[in-house]
Amino acid sequence: MSTVTITLYEALAKKKILEAKSRKINEYNLVAIRKKHSEEDKDGKNLEDVKKEIQSYFDESIAVIKNYSEIKAKINEANAITKVNINGKEYTIANAIARQRNLDNEEHMYRKMLSNYQRVEAVVQSMNERNMSSEAISNYIQKTSGGSRDDKVIKDLTDGYKRNFEVMIYDPMNTKKKAEEALEDIKVFREKIHYVLTDANINTKIELELVD
Repeated sequence: MSTVTITLYEALAKKKILEAKSRKINEYNLVAIRKKHSEEDKDGKNLEDVKKEIQSYFDESIAVIKNYSEIKAKINEANAITKVNINGKEYTIANAIARQRNLDNEEHMYRKMLSNYQRVEAVVQSMNERNMSSEAISNYIQKTSGGSRDDKVIKDLTDGYKRNFEVMIYDPMNTKKKAEEALEDIKVFREKIHYVLTDANINTKIELELVD
């Protein structure tokens, strides 16, 4: 065993190497075919040499497994406590990575919110253009005024008509503002996440206990 101190950046690179090695473990053959009445295997190699080779394969397999577990655990531990700042918000590396992986879903939700707002906004505009036109108001007054030309009567009828037919968006959650601000935050997060994580990985060190 040996103790080494390396950066997260180096640890991530080493983790990839160990992942590649671990895929080869199943290719190692820890048994051989020997000649029954000889100290050689079927290919003529001395059995003691074959034994050393098999032991070497086994030792390497155990080292790969243990070192991979160690490096993965220490990376996870560091990611859980190391803080980064993105667009004025503090995250652990783990939380930043988790958000990055879910960012498409997050963006889709806010774009849907904004789209729904814009759809309702268009409906409101269309209804008001139709119902609040001078022609619509004039037709209403003609039907309900009884032919009166009294300014107060006409004003009261006009005000009453607007109260009954004019519409506006009811947005208690301030949806449009929330969605626009969230989408801007997502945009900045996308722009900064790679640099911020790279910087953190370069400047954060971890200590590993590795099998030699």
